[in-house]
Amino acid sequence: GELKLSMPGLSAKSIRPGESSARFDLTVYVREGEQGLFIQWLYNRDLFKESTIAFMSSSFETLLNSIVSAPEQLIGTMPMLSPAQQKQLLPPESLKTTSLKFPHTEVGQSIPARFAAQVEAYRSRVAIKTRRYEWTYGELDAAARRIAKAIVSHGQPTSQVGLLFEQDAPMVSALLGTLQAGKAYVALDANYPAARLQYMLSDSQSQLLVVDSRTAALAKTL
Repeated sequence: GELKLSMPGLSAKSIRPGESSARFDLTVYVREGEQGLFIQWLYNRDLFKESTIAFMSSSFETLLNSIVSAPEQLIGTMPMLSPAQQKQLLPPESLKTTSLKFPHTEVGQSIPARFAAQVEAYRSRVAIKTRRYEWTYGELDAAARRIAKAIVSHGQPTSQVGLLFEQDAPMVSALLGTLQAGKAYVALDANYPAARLQYMLSDSQSQLLVVDSRTAALAKTL
């Protein structure tokens, strides 16, 4: 109710808590009135959008309705999203994916064999597209085969091969090329600190390091 206070030379006005500004990033006031609950949301506009608060308020209302309709249920099992909100969170039809079943004969295939089958079926289709590269399956296969040939010709007896690349298409070709050469790879991100790269090379006992033009200078410091 309203605050009534009368004193000479003094005027008073009731202020509801939190109406002027938010003391915290997010505050929720709940008061019970004659017609039900009054809920007030105070939030930091630098952190929350109005639409986000509206979504949270609607979810809270859905939860309260669920409690009233089934008070004997555990709160953790009650829905917080309305049917409309659930539909809103579903991905559009264009982004939905379907699972594919692999024939039993393909499950036991090695990665190089499986990749070779994809190359044969989709040679001209785009396999990798990044800011700097766009390779078809055929181009990716050619790059991988060049790396595999270089590894085999090196004649290194160890099974571990270090791959020093940036996270881009050449790294993928190096992974495939190493497997095609019958070796195991140790992926080294060029953005790692030098001390960490040196430790990984030493710990993996990799005696062969594969690089490209963008990481060759870094490799000389390791």
